[in-house]
Amino acid sequence: MSIEHPPAPEAVEEPDRSWLDEPPVVHGTWQSSVERADDVLSPAAVANLHDLLDRAGDPPMAIPVMWHLAAFTPRSPQAELSPDGHPRTGAFLPPMAGRQRMFAGSRVRRRGVLRPGDPLERISRVTSIDVKRGRAGELVFVGVRQLLTGPRGWVCQDDTIVYREPAPLRTPPPAAAEPDPWTRTRIIDAPLLFRYSAITYNAHRIHYDRSYACDVEGYPGLVVHGPLQATLLADLAGRHVPEDLIVDFSFRATAPAFDTADYELTGRPTAGAVELTGRSGGAVTMRATARLKESRD
Repeated sequence: MSIEHPPAPEAVEEPDRSWLDEPPVVHGTWQSSVERADDVLSPAAVANLHDLLDRAGDPPMAIPVMWHLAAFTPRSPQAELSPDGHPRTGAFLPPMAGRQRMFAGSRVRRRGVLRPGDPLERISRVTSIDVKRGRAGELVFVGVRQLLTGPRGWVCQDDTIVYREPAPLRTPPPAAAEPDPWTRTRIIDAPLLFRYSAITYNAHRIHYDRSYACDVEGYPGLVVHGPLQATLLADLAGRHVPEDLIVDFSFRATAPAFDTADYELTGRPTAGAVELTGRSGGAVTMRATARLKESRD
């Protein structure tokens, strides 16, 4: 009688770490530094995110793309928070006092799997600073790379954060929706935004403090987190394709979304990828691409 053995786990390629040896980024008297941290991917946080997304059944054993944001939540003494609720800049991030913060977009690459309960290591650093001037005044684009590694896989995330001078809000007009085959509508309300802020320990007041969002920063309502929009779009893709095939997920915010309208999600499969669009009040607020394993270079 032959004994069947379980298949050996697929070898996971090593992540690129050469960027850690690059010269520091300099902005005035400030220069970038490498930050290292350890954490455990909390099963409770994964279960909470599973419930937030209204997924059926038990929480997944291997987390879907964007769920790694439940780990490495921000740490800062209460006395060191800025008036907007974010940790004060000037240490890991360049000094940006008096500017409004926006999440512009990100690219997430992942190999292997991360599971609830996994011990994780994170290495982070600012990789670029680009100053531009537009109709809204001076814009500072800050690139941040984070590498999360676990016993069975890793995630590398490149974020672009925009700091702008306070300026009147400009929103794009509604745009006709493409006839995409995959659609889903999410009701956006204060409890949803509060729960996501709690899961990710995001204290930015524009997401849960209506008087601050409207009276101080001039928004028409509570602002939907950029990462939450991206997570909703990734969730739409994961409901139609095997989630373990998504090895590269990139998204770009095109306009803010608010709790004044439902969030409309659409998606369509292409050769080796899924193209996704998020809309709020008829306006396109985010576009994303989920690239599948067979199409990676």
